[in-house]
This record gives sequence, structure tokens and C-alpha cells, in this order.
Amino acid sequence: MHARALHVLLGLAAALLLPVAGCPQPDDDDDDVPEDADSDGYTVEVDCDDHDETIHPGADDPCDGTDQDCDLVDGSDEDTDGWSTCDDDCDDGDDQVHPTAVETNNGVDDDCDGEVDELELPCDNVEVEPNDETDSATPFGPDSEVCGLIDPAGDVDHFGMDVPAWTLVQFQVVAASEGSELVSQFAVYDAWTEDPIVSSTGSGDAELSVLFASAGERQIGIWDMDPGAGGWTHFYTLLSSSSEPCEANESEDNGAPEGADLLNDSEVLCAHIDGDDDFDYFAFTALGGETWTFDLDAYDVGSSLNAQMALLDADGATELSLDEPYWPDDPSITYTFDHPGTYFLLVESDLYGINDRGPYMLLADE
Repeated sequence: MHARALHVLLGLAAALLLPVAGCPQPDDDDDDVPEDADSDGYTVEVDCDDHDETIHPGADDPCDGTDQDCDLVDGSDEDTDGWSTCDDDCDDGDDQVHPTAVETNNGVDDDCDGEVDELELPCDNVEVEPNDETDSATPFGPDSEVCGLIDPAGDVDHFGMDVPAWTLVQFQVVAASEGSELVSQFAVYDAWTEDPIVSSTGSGDAELSVLFASAGERQIGIWDMDPGAGGWTHFYTLLSSSSEPCEANESEDNGAPEGADLLNDSEVLCAHIDGDDDFDYFAFTALGGETWTFDLDAYDVGSSLNAQMALLDADGATELSLDEPYWPDDPSITYTFDHPGTYFLLVESDLYGINDRGPYMLLADE
């Protein structure tokens, strides 16, 4: 080969070995490539332990105190509710289900306690459903506590109790003060009638006192003021306490001054008006200069009676004082006597045929 040709070939070969201007060349020391020291296919950017090939995103994560799948929890927390399968999350696909969730009436064990739709009411004694009718009423005593739930909307809970004659029972429905949304209505019925003896309406917490003149079975009904309201937020506690306040009772026939019952100072006397033709006369002795107060309680003890009361002179006819308030006020008379003698107190209904019957308590105090 000629020397000139050999020189050209050598020059071309050298040119091929030179780097092309502007083209990147491989660099064995490139620091931008992420490291995967344990060769598990995950780099240090996502691998929370690049020195253990069993730890990486997607790895099995048993409850052993180690975060194998690099999701910051031991076990799985797929629903990101802060509770893992190792923390007793019983449904890792629903962030509304975990150990501190509020149990609701939805067919799901929301709080992961192994019970579905259990409700923790404020007391241990609870209503027995169904008690929507009077003939299926939950038994209840004059001195008792029971908890219930108005659920579903439109639910009415009935409770039945037997009471002795001339028993005063105080009822209390506790709802709002315990965090309930119930706007309670409750009524007390005679067992044989659908008409309530007395009722309380439209209050989160409510109370009433009822004086039962006769012995027998009574019913208590509780419901929400809004017939469209109900559910697990509409719970309540029903409380009752009883007493026997009557120190004396009227004895019929006391419908005229000559048959008047004796009214003693500071003694609670219980009686009953049975219509606008029933008149109760009571006799007592007062000294001149004495001031007496006569208080009658009807509405205040759950009676439907609209009573009026008259203080009569010794002849049993001359009116010394009269109080005939509009219902629901009860009458009261305070009077100072000019001279000693036997006087009479007359109790009757309002004479208009409205609220003309019911029990009452009478107290005379000198």
C-alpha cells in the first residue's frame, strides 16, 4: 500500500475514535441514578429500608411491629383512617369504620367491637320492643328508671304501671341534657281510655306530677313532637318517683255544710270533684285576728280540674272570699278573721262544664 493511502486510512480511524461534539457520553460515575442497595427493585426514594430486600412498597406487612410495606403503619391502612389492620380496624376499605367510630343504626359494626348496631343508652334498664301499643307496654314502676329510643320516625313507646290510690307520681323525661335530639311529648293515660290524664309537650327535657285518686293500671306514652323525627340520636331516660302526700281524704257525702269534712290546720287533704254538680264542703274553726291561707293544687298535680274556691261564714252561705282563676291556675285564698267561729270552705268546678272533674290537694295553714 502506498504511504499516502495508509496515512489517509489512519486519519479516518482516528476521527472515528474522537467524541462527537455536543453528544453526551456515558459516565460510569453518574450520581443521579437512585440507589437500590438491596436489589429488591425499589430505590431509596420509596424503599424505607434499602438494606432489607423484604421491606419495600407492596410487601406483605404482618403485625410484627415492623413497617414492611413502607406505609408508615404496622399492617395495612388502605382507607387512611389512621387505624391499621393491626390496630383492630375491622374494615380497611371504609374510613368510617374503626375502633373509635360512632356506632350508628346501619347494619354495620362501625366501632369494630364485634356487635352490629348496638346502642349504649344512659341506663341499664331499657324498653322492650315492640311497645308501640298499650297492650304491649313495657312494665314500669312508680319508682323506676328506664331508657328508650324513638326509632324509627313516628315511633311511640308505651310503659305500663300499677299505682295505689292517692299516690303522687313525679315523672321526668331526660333527653336534651344527655345530648339527645328528642323533642319529647309524653302523656299519662288511664289504662282503659285513649284520652290522656295529663300531657307534656315540646321539650327536650320534661317533667310532670300526677296525683292518682284511684288505684289501677296507668300508661305512659312517649314520642317526638315531630312525627318525621327519630333514629339513634332520639334517646331518652324516663324516671319516676312516688309519694303518698295525703294526710286525710274527703268522705262523701260532703256536698252540703251539714255534711262538711273537717279541715285541720297544716294537714294535706285530698279530694276529687266528679262534675259540675259535685260540691265539697270543709269545716274548720278559727279565732278572731287569725290569718289563714288556703291553697288548692289541681293543675300542679296533673289534674284536669279547673277549680274555684269560696270561703263561707258560719252560716255556710255568706261568701267572705272567692277565687275562681282561669285554668291552668289553681285557687288560693288568704283571709284574716274578725271573730272566732266555725267557718266553711267550698270547692267546686268552674261551673262551665269544662275541666269539671279531677283530683286535688288542699292545704289550710294558719
